[in-house]
Amino acid sequence: MGMSLTMAGDYAIRAMIHLASLPENQSALRSEISRTQRIPLSFMAKILRRLV
Repeated sequence: MGMSLTMAGDYAIRAMIHLASLPENQSALRSEISRTQRIPLSFMAKILRRLV
């Protein structure tokens, strides 16, 4: 039996991977993460609030 992940969970992991791939001390706009990771911008605000 495989593990299932919610869409929000998938988006959160993809956002964290994006942030982890940045050079040290570099930040990213949520619009950049949304665009590059193909995550709806409306979800990005909710996801990032929960991760902080």
